[in-house]
Amino acid sequence: MKFKVGDKVRVVKNTLEGEMDGYTGVFVRYNHHDDSLLNYYIEFDNGGENWFREEELELVNE
Repeated sequence: MKFKVGDKVRVVKNTLEGEMDGYTGVFVRYNHHDDSLLNYYIEFDNGGENWFREEELELVNE
């Protein structure tokens, strides 16, 4: 697993036509059993949330 729960992350390569690229938030939950690999649940700073693949995210160094 590339990230730890509580890590601040940024969306860098979202497959939904890039509409969430640049969003930042906190990694709150990991799903081990999702065959689509949408394993990382992120709560965004702007109040939204969504599931992402590992390669769509990068760690934010604050």
